Amino acid sequence: MIKIDLKRTVSVVAAVALLASCSDWTETESLKIKYPDLRTDNPALYERYTQSLRDYRGSDHKVMIGKFDNKPTAPAGQAEHLNALPDSIDYVILMNPDNLGDEIQNEMAEVRSEKGMKVMYEISYADIISDYKTYVERWNAEHPETTPAEGEEPAPTDPADTLVAQNPFVMDAVAAQLEYFSEYAYDGLNVSFTSINPLSVKDEDKPALLEDQEAFLGGIREWRRDNPDALFFYEGAPQYLLSEDMSIVTGADYIIIPAESQLNVYGFSYLVNQALRFGNIPSDRFVIGVTTVSLTDPGDTKGTFIDTDDNGVQLTSITGAAYWATQKTSEFSKAGICVSNVQNDYFNIQFVYPNVRKAISIMNPSPLN
Repeated sequence: MIKIDLKRTVSVVAAVALLASCSDWTETESLKIKYPDLRTDNPALYERYTQSLRDYRGSDHKVMIGKFDNKPTAPAGQAEHLNALPDSIDYVILMNPDNLGDEIQNEMAEVRSEKGMKVMYEISYADIISDYKTYVERWNAEHPETTPAEGEEPAPTDPADTLVAQNPFVMDAVAAQLEYFSEYAYDGLNVSFTSINPLSVKDEDKPALLEDQEAFLGGIREWRRDNPDALFFYEGAPQYLLSEDMSIVTGADYIIIPAESQLNVYGFSYLVNQALRFGNIPSDRFVIGVTTVSLTDPGDTKGTFIDTDDNGVQLTSITGAAYWATQKTSEFSKAGICVSNVQNDYFNIQFVYPNVRKAISIMNPSPLN
């Protein structure tokens, strides 16, 4: 638990941060206003605060994981900066892990060394399959089928100019993305794997499904064996895996259950119980995955919730997941929550990252958020 003196430190820091937050919305350079900066204005207090943050990481608490959809260009506004994230986020997962500019890499080092925040990245099976479909469409467009004239032999095919099958494409993509771990000195990896339910597949088709799964997971399993000290999260429906080697799930630090379309806490529990249905998944490390409300599509219901708090105020999926995480159950342990598109929660004129901060306060009543 966090001690009383830490609360006082946080109160001072929060007051300074509240003043400083105005700068996010008043960027008139001609005024040359000097905003409070605890790091330069009071280095001793700032060091006490960051030390408290680092101590907090090692305490027994519900984790907050944020998926950060970083842009390939240099950050243009505060919402695109890693060091603007709430300090009590434990892990940040970059969704675009390659071609990082110097600014983002410097901020990775800053939040890691000063605040104890860990920076990871994601390898997504769905994204790789999407890339493969784009590749096939482009290849087909560049290689229109031609029928030889009557009596002519078909032109010989150049082996280097043949369509790559899906599984070799997936294996090559995984191998390439695993290189980012060392290249950018990440703290770990989040593997997002989506698969069809094997119960919907005929028995004679299951070996092919297993091959598809292993094309993605095989290289990652080998990477995990070579990097046992790296952070490793598994995201998906683990009950859909066909492999007898479940180490990629049983050896994960956290198991993230995607629940972005769920509208109440009962949906969260249902998905976790489905993951446990075969009795081969550890029950002590579940994290529920939700998302922020879309900033561009008012018809997108993801991120919304039908439940309300004790005052009758409708919850977002972020705060709803936080309340769910505090409700004890005998079937499994709730380790925390994961928020996709976390940067979308920044945009609030009164208080940046309001839902993420509230969720941290709900899960950990004395947080550093």
